[in-house]
Amino acid sequence: METRSKNRRFVNALIATSIMILLAVSSVFAKEAQPEGNPGSCFDKHTGELLEPGRTYTMTTSWYGPGLQGNQMANLERFDMNDPTITAHKVLPLGSKIRIENPATGAVRIAIVTDDGPHPEGRELDVSVALAKALGFKGAGKAELKVTIVSFSDDECRDDGKGLR
Repeated sequence: METRSKNRRFVNALIATSIMILLAVSSVFAKEAQPEGNPGSCFDKHTGELLEPGRTYTMTTSWYGPGLQGNQMANLERFDMNDPTITAHKVLPLGSKIRIENPATGAVRIAIVTDDGPHPEGRELDVSVALAKALGFKGAGKAELKVTIVSFSDDECRDDGKGLR
């Protein structure tokens, strides 16, 4: 009976050690699978894209406003839904400058990433009500917009992109 107990403890220890080795090896491979990027780039785990200044991306964009008016944004300023330069992105560094174009209307605006978001599933960028009006999609609620990263700020990439710059 004592031999059986020793064997069971040995097998359990062997299984636990094997699991720890597998976890360590898989974490090494998981890090290697993520794109390294160039200095000045951020990996967006939500879309699988490497975000870099000068490149243009199509982003599903929505707007936010009335229920959040006056709330503190990620950059510690107060949200103003009437400010046509406010945008929210999950990964881009706060303070990054982006050029947004609505291909359906031809409207183009320059904006700054000032907040985290968007939070609804399937959205990549949120803009203030004023910016949605200026781009001509407020009535639709969301739109596929062309977003060019003009420049990153000196802040780090956020979310899982952190540290890739």
